[in-house]
Amino acid sequence: MFRAHDSAGLRVLIAVALLLGSMASWRQDRLLAVMGLVGAAAISAFTRPAILAYNRGRERWLNRDLLGAIEQLSLALQRDPCLANAYILRGEAYFALGQVPQALEDFGQAIRLAPRRPEPYFYRGLIRQSQGDLQGATAEFAELVRLHPNVPHHLSLANLLMQQGSLPLALAHLDEAIRLDPTSALAHSQRAR
Repeated sequence: MFRAHDSAGLRVLIAVALLLGSMASWRQDRLLAVMGLVGAAAISAFTRPAILAYNRGRERWLNRDLLGAIEQLSLALQRDPCLANAYILRGEAYFALGQVPQALEDFGQAIRLAPRRPEPYFYRGLIRQSQGDLQGATAEFAELVRLHPNVPHHLSLANLLMQQGSLPLALAHLDEAIRLDPTSALAHSQRAR
């Protein structure tokens, strides 16, 4: 699962850098040192409530209290609207509850904040596939494969392409999956099919 420090890591790093810089420059320039300390305190005060709410939401998600998870994750996002992990996890909760428009909105926001994260593309692909939008699902999985080429992603994309009758493209992805993992029985069986 996701950890809050994945999203807030940059802020924590900045806060630590400001704090260390402040301490190092105390002798050289007290005004800059004080400003650095104030900046570090502000970043810490800003992210701490959001991270606590995110962690409560994650705990509720793990306990399958989806409504409670959504409530806590929404609180975390009110406090820090840049927590991509909170959007992803809340999107998963909405998806599990069948609230597809909200899930798509959260996954879209997560992509805007963290475009290289694989989860939003995966879930958007699943949603589009469940809605019968095979071309949309294919586009999502193609982006997923472009960002994170691995065997399961290639297999999912190949399956979608086979459903649409694009056998040469499907074979290319199955070949790539086999190249990545020559022991993948599923890739071999799909390619034989």
